[in-house]
Amino acid sequence: MWSNVVGSCFLLSGILFAINPERLRRRFRRKGVRVLRRYLFVAAVTSGALLISLGRDYEGLLPGLFVGAGVILILKAVFLLKAKSAQLMAERLMDVPALYLRIYAVAQMAFGAAILWLPKA
Repeated sequence: MWSNVVGSCFLLSGILFAINPERLRRRFRRKGVRVLRRYLFVAAVTSGALLISLGRDYEGLLPGLFVGAGVILILKAVFLLKAKSAQLMAERLMDVPALYLRIYAVAQMAFGAAILWLPKA
């Protein structure tokens, strides 16, 4: 039930941001650099955990590389919380071209669609 609501919200906001990417830019500006740094931290930790979970189930060189990359990404996320580079990344994120904002919106729509249509456990 809640996954349908969350997936629908992601899908709807992705569509709105794809239609008008300046709305997303205004949202980023309103949130500020500090909140965007937190978003970058959460994205890095989530990506690292995903890589670790992908590599953990199999044996071999490639899954080992996935686990290693996941661990490095999580460590980088911890250091990214207080780093000056995170502030620079967040400031640059506020000034990206509209094409990149639309790509972000399409990724958000795909994530919402995946939540809606992938089988639930």
